[in-house]
Amino acid sequence: MFASNGLEHDPCGCAIRNLATKLGGARVNLSGLRTVRYFEKWRREAVLTTAVGKGMKLDWVMCKGDLWCPLATVDLQSVDAVGVYVIWKPGGLPSRNVIYVGQGGIGDRLLARRGDYRVQFHEGVPGLLVTWAAVPDQRARDGVERFLANSLRPLVGDRHPDAAPISVNLPNW
Repeated sequence: MFASNGLEHDPCGCAIRNLATKLGGARVNLSGLRTVRYFEKWRREAVLTTAVGKGMKLDWVMCKGDLWCPLATVDLQSVDAVGVYVIWKPGGLPSRNVIYVGQGGIGDRLLARRGDYRVQFHEGVPGLLVTWAAVPDQRARDGVERFLANSLRPLVGDRHPDAAPISVNLPNW
């Protein structure tokens, strides 16, 4: 039956269902949750998913005139947001021209990308565009970056957080 901690072997899944009820009715997949290790991983992910819902709605930043911001000239000195950003090459389908997806302090990270030869290699005429959205919570930022990287498949950068993806709305290209 139950191990000393009460969760190791729970054939009916009662403990998991009770936790899901306490977490606001999170969806529970009972297959594979046979050990405490799997249960703890699920519980951490369930707490994060419950905290942000099934996804997040991001407000993607645009520059004056409702135009996307050019990476080379956008004023980053006044940008103090922490969140996620997407750099892409205009023309064609933006989802096929995404150069880089990242996260962190937006101003600092975009300044670093301006000097990154791997990103600048793709700059052409009229230049690279960028947008960003605030995501203050670090765990949520990791999940959002993972979702963006999985969805947009950037040409540069292959180190993205090992986090459960959190779905978000993509920039309205």
